[in-house]
Order: sequence, then structure tokens, then C-alpha cells
Amino acid sequence: MRGTVVPMRAEYAREIALWRYPDELSFYDGSQEDVKELCAGGYFALVDGTALQGFYCFGPGARVPGYAYDGRFLDMGLGMRPDLVRKGLGLEFVRLGMAAARERFGERPLRLSVAAFNRGAMAVYGRAGFELSDAFVSPTGVSFYVMTQGKTGALTDISRPWAEGMRVYPGDPPFEAREIQRVEEQGYRLSEFRMGCHCGTHLDAPAHVFARGAGVDQAPLEALNGPAALVELPCLQSVPLGIRRVLIRDDSGRGLGLEQARFLLQRGVRLVGIDALSIGSGGEELAVHQTLLEAGCWILENLSLNGLEQGLYPLICLPLSLKGLEAAPARAALGERWGRLE
Repeated sequence: MRGTVVPMRAEYAREIALWRYPDELSFYDGSQEDVKELCAGGYFALVDGTALQGFYCFGPGARVPGYAYDGRFLDMGLGMRPDLVRKGLGLEFVRLGMAAARERFGERPLRLSVAAFNRGAMAVYGRAGFELSDAFVSPTGVSFYVMTQGKTGALTDISRPWAEGMRVYPGDPPFEAREIQRVEEQGYRLSEFRMGCHCGTHLDAPAHVFARGAGVDQAPLEALNGPAALVELPCLQSVPLGIRRVLIRDDSGRGLGLEQARFLLQRGVRLVGIDALSIGSGGEELAVHQTLLEAGCWILENLSLNGLEQGLYPLICLPLSLKGLEAAPARAALGERWGRLE
């Protein structure tokens, strides 16, 4: 798709008012009442020569009633000409709009509000770098998702500090440290430490339970970083569709069960974290590891989640790239909470 983004004109607005979409997308059909809004400012048209390809909206006009928007993001709305829909042009159309936003408003993170039934649009937005960060219901009863580009704000460390005497999984090597050079003697300090790969906050890789599984150095960083839902066991039903990362506070000590692991996989989750020493416990502990890791869902264990409310947060997680090993220590942090869970 090609074109130039220009300020909205009355003739373009009148054409958009006549647009009619197929099937459930008729929700987006234009009307004569839209003409005045389209010409009121904040709207732009994508044109190729004299042909109107679609339109964009930036700012308050792109917001949907019923949600508590804040000023951290630039809101973006968009609409493609009906005969161009479902032709594989969506990603380029979104990217042209993002480029127009950068040109006019600078490098502000963007936010989209999309009707929950419009899964095709959500998939395209995901490929363009947006991820689900919240959900709400408009006054008309229509469910919407909010998708954003990353912005973390203040960070809360959710990894546990490594120190001698720290709690480890029964039978695992403990953390040990010793000083090799001393400031008082050599003028500088040099230390060494020893520990198991599963000591403290760490990421489990498929190699943990499969002989030919991928090592922790192969963990895709995009799977480990981005919007995450923080929930308490057993309230997994509150995990919204579209969330790829789930962090679990397990005050019960029961761990994740096999059916719960399968439920998260059905929702498309690619990272599951927990504040316990192991993601599972009892007779299903190994099966839970195998089920998640075989499906490409990475496991983050031994987090520190005390005092954090349930909700949607931006997650940063960076494990050591230990080539071929089955696990690695990880530093993890959450940004400011974006929203509550229903």
C-alpha cells in the first residue's frame, strides 16, 4: 500500500460517510453524522493520487467513551476503505499511520482502542508492535481492548537478591560467594560466586526437562518483555485474552496445576512466572513443566510479588544468556500498573 497522509478534507469526509463494511465489520460503517467530526480537526486522509485509501485520527478523537485514558500515550484511530479490507494490506496501512504520527507529534508511544470482536485488527496491531494492556466496556455495551506500545514508568524489582543463606529448591546447590582480592590489600575488590542455575529468580528453558530442548540462551526476548497480567491463584479466569505473559502470586503454596497450565496455553500465554520455588508442586510438578515448555511457554520462577496488586503491568525480564544451559538467573521488574483486571 502506498499513499500520502494529508489533513482531512470535506470531500474525503463525505466519501467516508458512505463506506459500508462486510459482516461484523459493519460496526464501523460510516454515517452522515460522521462528516462534521471528521472535519473538526485531528483527522487525516491517506490518498494515493486522487484515490482515498483510508483515514487516521490522533488525539482525543481516537478515544472510545467508557475508559479512563491518561496522557502517557498518543491515541490513534484508523479506518481503511472497505474494498481494501482483508487483502493483506493492514500492516502497511498501520505503519503508514505510525509514521505520520511520528512526523507530526514526535516519538510519543501510541495507544489503540479496538473492538474485542475485531481479532483480525488485533493481530495486525500486534505485528506492528502493539500489545494488549487493558480492557473495558463502552456505554453502548461493546467490549474493547486497549493496545499500547511499551512505556514502563517507575520500575519495581520483582527478582530476589542473591545472597548466602537464601532459600533454594531442596537438593539444589546454594549460593556461595567469597572475596579473592581485597581493597585493603590489592587496592581493589574481586569476588567469585557459585550457585545452581535454578538459584533465586530464574528462567527455565525446555532443556530443563527435555534432552534435546532449547537452552536458556535461545529464549526470545520479545516473549519475556512486554505487558503482563499479575494474578493470584486460583483466579486465572481473570487473565484477559491477548495477554502473552502471566505472573502468579501463589499464597496457597499449591503451585500451578496441569489443567491450569493448559488453560493458560489455550489463551496463547508464552511466559508464566510465579513467586514460588517451582511453577508446580506435588505429583504434577514435572508434568506442568513439560506441558508449558513443550508448547513454547517459558517459565520464570521464584519471583518477589509481595505488596503488588492484581492488574496489568509492563514487564522487563532479562536472563543471563548461558549457552545451552537449562536455566539462568534473571533480573525482572514491573513498570507502573496500567489497569485492573475484571
